[in-house]
Amino acid sequence: MRLLGVALATWVPGALSGPAAAAVWPAIVSWQSATPDRTLVGLHEPAFKVVERILLRLRGLQQGHLSTYLFHIVLTVLVLVASVILPLGAGPPR
Repeated sequence: MRLLGVALATWVPGALSGPAAAAVWPAIVSWQSATPDRTLVGLHEPAFKVVERILLRLRGLQQGHLSTYLFHIVLTVLVLVASVILPLGAGPPR
């Protein structure tokens, strides 16, 4: 375990633990270690933190009032209707 512990960044919280860990020949002893997932720690967590920071900036859009939402809906409908009636970049019909 010690050989690959450095390469895998294994964390050992302490020595032996249990009710009889201080005895010469303990009856019940436990030992634990933790090896973090390198893909999770090195790739996924940083990527999701970046996405979280970006989305936190957009949170203000969700805190709006009903009149603001209605204004955006009406504005969107007007833009869509105008794009159907007045197509941009279209030349005269042939």
